[in-house]
Order: sequence, then structure tokens, then C-alpha cells
Amino acid sequence: MAVVFVPAPLRRLTGGQTRIEIAAGSVGELREYVNLFVNTTEIREMSGLGTPLAAGDEVSIIPRWPGE
Repeated sequence: MAVVFVPAPLRRLTGGQTRIEIAAGSVGELREYVNLFVNTTEIREMSGLGTPLAAGDEVSIIPRWPGE
């Protein structure tokens, strides 16, 4: 299982949870207004949406700033 850290604006979608565990093979879908990090590396520096996830990986969702 990978751990996803949920930023405050998205916690309404997770029942207020700040982190959730998921069973997933890759990061999957990504919206334009967020950056995703697997452990400490931004997925655009890895394999993008095909970035694989392994047990114990930590996924952070970071809102993108305008113009980024």
C-alpha cells in the first residue's frame, strides 16, 4: 500500500482524513492544477502518470501556483 498525503482543500473528499492508504500500481490521473510527488520526487521528473508505486511509497498532492 502507498500512503497519500491529502492537502486541506481536498480533505472534504476524504472525510477529513489527512492521509489515506491506497493499493495502486501507478499514480494514474492528474489534474492540471496539482503537482504530485512520489516520496520526494515530482512525477514529471520520473515517468509522469505512469510512475509506478510500491508498498510504502508516499504520495504528496501539492496545489500548483498560478503561472507554474
